Amino acid sequence: MNKIQKWILIIHMVMIILFGILLVPFKLVYGPERMIFDLKYAPLWSLVDKSNSVNGFNPVYELQTSRLIYTVLVLTILGAIGFLLASNFKNKIA
Repeated sequence: MNKIQKWILIIHMVMIILFGILLVPFKLVYGPERMIFDLKYAPLWSLVDKSNSVNGFNPVYELQTSRLIYTVLVLTILGAIGFLLASNFKNKIA
């Protein structure tokens, strides 16, 4: 494994941690009809915020799992392509 591949793996792991734990897609819903109040990216540990209320209901953050899986899948595919291109680049130099 050459230096370029190591850097690609390091960047890939940082991106997975960033978009898989620190910036996770949530939607803020409230009420019995599950009305969507807000869409945002937030840390994984901020699932419930009981400090405010919307129309008398406590809003709850719901994780958008399909969007999260899509983001991680795209990052993994891009990382794999970069890794393969780096290994191909190494073979052409040698």
